[in-house]
Amino acid sequence: MGLGAIRADDPLWLDMLGMHGSVYSNYAVDQADLLIALGVRFDDRVTGRKEDFAKDAFIVHIDIDPSEINKNKPVHVPITSDLKFRFDRAEQDRRAAGSRS
Repeated sequence: MGLGAIRADDPLWLDMLGMHGSVYSNYAVDQADLLIALGVRFDDRVTGRKEDFAKDAFIVHIDIDPSEINKNKPVHVPITSDLKFRFDRAEQDRRAAGSRS
């Protein structure tokens, strides 16, 4: 999930998730209370047993393809959107909120 978003030599990089991933990335998701999934697919190689995947996490899933949201893993906040549009809008909202302070 997100390979290439963070350089592999960055200390925040957790490697791949799922059955082909690292133990520490799987622990991070297992222990998360919030999981923000941006343009990802929750396939069986990532989730393993779906009922145990991120079982204590509040999940926000943003994807351009509506058929992927809630497909394999139920989420709390489903958002169908292009990420560029969503981030541009979030930045506009952040700037507007900052100008009101």
